[in-house]
Amino acid sequence: MREAASRLFTEKGLTGTRMKEVAAPAGAGERTLYDAFPTKAALFGHTLSVAIAGDEEPVAVPDRLETLEIRDEPDPGRAIGRSVDQLTELLERADDLIMVTLDAAGADPGMRASAGRRRRGDVRRASGPGHRT
Repeated sequence: MREAASRLFTEKGLTGTRMKEVAAPAGAGERTLYDAFPTKAALFGHTLSVAIAGDEEPVAVPDRLETLEIRDEPDPGRAIGRSVDQLTELLERADDLIMVTLDAAGADPGMRASAGRRRRGDVRRASGPGHRT
């Protein structure tokens, strides 16, 4: 269902995607989808989170082993190279869905708030404690 959701959100946008369209390719009923994701926003959030992280593990990207190893890398040049590689992989997985978030933010107050929180959180995490943003 997540693959169908990702494809449909990318093709039709958040508002143009219907829950029953997501359920059908997986051979599931719409009720089954709603049991797992009570709202389309919840389904989208899950789909985006998995695309960003690359899996369903409940560990945020800043807390993942690869990110922590990059943070602890003593060679700044190597740390930057590894960071670029990690970000490139993340964007290859999630760029289309990130764009859906930005597109939907103009029309949907909930998505606008979510996009704003995500941007502010990303800036705070990137700058680290004690840095002004």
